Amino acid sequence: MTPDKKIRIGITGFAQMHVTTIMKSFAAYTDRVEWTAAADVPPLTENITTHPGTRKSNMDAALKICGFSAITDDYNDVINENPDLIIVCAENYIHGELCEKILEKGISVIIEKPMASSLDDALRMARAAKAGKADLIINWPVAWWPAFRLAQELTEKGAAGNVFKFHYRNRSSLGPYCYGNREMPESEKKGEWWYQKEPGGGAMLDYCCYGCSLSRWFVGRRPEAVFAMKMNAMSNFAPVEDYSAMMIRYPEAVALIEGSWATVSGGGVHNGPIVFGDRGTIVSDRYSSKVLVYNKLHGNDPDGVYESSPLTPGRDNIAAEYFNHIDKGEPVHPLLDIPLNIDAMAALDAGIRSAASGKLELTGNSFWVV
Repeated sequence: MTPDKKIRIGITGFAQMHVTTIMKSFAAYTDRVEWTAAADVPPLTENITTHPGTRKSNMDAALKICGFSAITDDYNDVINENPDLIIVCAENYIHGELCEKILEKGISVIIEKPMASSLDDALRMARAAKAGKADLIINWPVAWWPAFRLAQELTEKGAAGNVFKFHYRNRSSLGPYCYGNREMPESEKKGEWWYQKEPGGGAMLDYCCYGCSLSRWFVGRRPEAVFAMKMNAMSNFAPVEDYSAMMIRYPEAVALIEGSWATVSGGGVHNGPIVFGDRGTIVSDRYSSKVLVYNKLHGNDPDGVYESSPLTPGRDNIAAEYFNHIDKGEPVHPLLDIPLNIDAMAALDAGIRSAASGKLELTGNSFWVV
């Protein structure tokens, strides 16, 4: 595709607050983007609030950022415009159904993480992308953090030796609507989809998905089995978990993953990714641009301190990555691509099943067919 051709873009779903970041990244390309239409997916339960990050706030942002004259409640309005690309930020439960309809028509999709709420839906999406010969790109905020890129590069180069353990926990959080002094009251939170089971709410889908994806990227192998648990520690108003944890078994390695909406303070402990190998340990953190490498058995000071560089201009956000892909024909970053995300969804799916059964659950990776 020639760089001077405008890309026609639509949006479906405004449940995910990250939609504003994606819109802004594309809106910066004023000479490349033509916005076509926007539609929300009607919520399973209505909860109208203007708190930052809610669907009403996200839709208001779309009117300003993209210049839409209106936002309908039927996603077919967006599909029928036959755009080149549709940004999907709907509730997790409908990712499979919605993306399948779009992709089968040959329209590309950028969807905000997680890829889906089940492995079955993820495979459904991947097969539709193949049938429609369309791109399916999964956006992960962690893909744009330079320190994570550097830590993975050092891992791949063997700075810690052979990897046998990976650890990641999300940042200190009290849930999706915790913004300092603007935290949403519980009376309003309980009406939001994040705190409801049917739309795909809960900390496991929202936060453990990051660790599933990152561990697959760092370990470089397909997950085999998962043991997981979840609990409601601080959100008694909601029927979903606000704390979750997984142990993912990889060939010759394990990954320890935590996803919590019930962490007031991190206590100075690194979030990770932290990589343990037979010759050392690599420590990174979302709050630091530095990556530390420890190689001595009892050393408290790092043996190597590496400063991450800004991402390559032209590939440093989701819009730039998309344009690089369609203009130059280069593959998108592995974190955004289908194969890694199918593997990550297999681990997440097994974790959800394990938390329900109380048993180790296999990913069944020998049966995945895309």
